[in-house]
Amino acid sequence: MNDSGDIVARVDSNSSPAAPVATLRSYLASSCGHVSLDRRVISQGFSFHPWLSDEIPHFFNKRASTGKTNIAITLQCGVTMTGEDPFESCSTTDDARAVLESAEHETSVWVARVTVGTRMYDVHEIASQAFFAEHPDEFRLIAEELVAVGVLGDRNCPMCAEHAERSSAA
Repeated sequence: MNDSGDIVARVDSNSSPAAPVATLRSYLASSCGHVSLDRRVISQGFSFHPWLSDEIPHFFNKRASTGKTNIAITLQCGVTMTGEDPFESCSTTDDARAVLESAEHETSVWVARVTVGTRMYDVHEIASQAFFAEHPDEFRLIAEELVAVGVLGDRNCPMCAEHAERSSAA
């Protein structure tokens, strides 16, 4: 955790070149894939997209390319712990920024999904050896974006912590 309480992966710059990748993989493997949304999502270049239909609720999205393939990180299905949707009336990224910067903003938890080319992945799949072997360049970009936006470890997630504790106690 840093001073503001954000959960971040620790990467020791004095380690061997493989250690940072191993640290990122380990962190993502222990992640539940939820993101506790705050204003950094906008400053990192994610754009807000309003409800498109009953089946496609609003979401935040960031696109990138490695030159070989396109990548998208999408944050979807956000709710507060009380079940409220603070972005219900938003129609633009500026509207979403205003919600995130307001003093009344209650943290909402969103599911992170990653698309590489045309395939969608859960966060824990990004940490697999198979994904890394197939997409080493994409892995670093994706992992750094997910850590920067605040993907949560399953023990630190307000939605998953209780289940993680029960699983480790069993």
